[in-house]
Amino acid sequence: MELGFGDTLLLLDDPHFAERWRDRRDFLLISRLGGSPPPTTRKAAIVGALLLGIVVAAGSGVLPILHASLLAAVSLVLTGVLSPGEARDAVDLDVVVVLAASLGIGAAMEYSGLADGLASVLVGAFGDSGRTGVLLGLVVTTVVLTELITNNAAAALMFPMALAAAAGLDVEARPFALAVAVAASASFLTPIGYQTNTMVYGPGGYRFSDYARLGAPLTALVIAAIVVLG
Repeated sequence: MELGFGDTLLLLDDPHFAERWRDRRDFLLISRLGGSPPPTTRKAAIVGALLLGIVVAAGSGVLPILHASLLAAVSLVLTGVLSPGEARDAVDLDVVVVLAASLGIGAAMEYSGLADGLASVLVGAFGDSGRTGVLLGLVVTTVVLTELITNNAAAALMFPMALAAAAGLDVEARPFALAVAVAASASFLTPIGYQTNTMVYGPGGYRFSDYARLGAPLTALVIAAIVVLG
C-alpha cells in the first residue's frame, strides 16, 4: 500500500519510535494513545499467576476482591513487572474522581429522599403497566444517562432509584439493580458515552451520526432483552 501526504496512521510502535522520528518531517503526531505491547517473557507467567490468585482468593472467600487486587498490584511492582512510575501512570485520576463523586451524589440522593421522590414519579408514570413498565422506564433512563455521563456515574445515580422503585412496587429489588447495571454499559449511541467509543472515533473515520444510526437498533435490542429477562 502506497502512502500519500495527509494519510492518517494508527501505529503500534516500539518505545524508541518517537525519539528516532521526532526531528524528521515524515510523521506528525496527532494523538498519543500510550501503552506498549506486553513483552513475551517470564513476567507474563507472574501476571497470570497473580490473576489466578485474585480469582481463587475472591471466589473462595479468603479475601475480598478489592484486597486481593490491591495485593496483586503491589506484587507486580515488587516483582519488577511494573515500575513504580508505570504503576502510578496506570491510575486514571479523572475516572477515580468521577466515580467517587458520582457515588457521593448517589448516596446523597438516597439519604435526602430525592431518589424516593424520583422513583415515585417513575412509578406514577409507568405504574399502569405494572412491574414491566417501571423496569422499562428505569432502563431507558439509565441508557440516556450513560450517553451523557460515564457508565459508572449513571449506575451510581440510578441504583438508589431502582431500589426505591422496587420498594414502591413491593417487588424483589435484585432484578431492578441488575437491569440498571447492564443498561449503564449499553452505550452505543454516541462517541462520548464510553471510552472505547471515543478511542475509535478518530482513527476509524466515523461521523457522530454513525453511532446513532448503527447503535439505535442494538440499543433497542439490549433494552428489550433486559426488560424481558428481568
